[in-house]
Amino acid sequence: MSILITDPPQDALASTNSALDYCDAPTHDEAIRQIDEWARRHGFARVGERWLAVVSREDIGTCFKGVCYRLSEEDRAGAEERLGAFRSRRLAMRESPDSAVLQQD
Repeated sequence: MSILITDPPQDALASTNSALDYCDAPTHDEAIRQIDEWARRHGFARVGERWLAVVSREDIGTCFKGVCYRLSEEDRAGAEERLGAFRSRRLAMRESPDSAVLQQD
């Protein structure tokens, strides 16, 4: 894993609702994966930016910066609601016939 630094530092995260994450991963995609993983493990979510900012820090050099926020009960309830709606739509879809049945005709 690449270097990942948070602002505020890890030991102060319990008292904050947002964090900046700096990651020196070699690619943008890898930085997103690592920041998302960090956020998941610490009860945060990365904001939905498509492109992370590229910044230069004295301690790790050029790196990617992502913004994360602490998930609230409203966030969790909304996610559950969207997941339930997705599952309902999927179950309502018609199943296509098996290809073996179609080949019998």
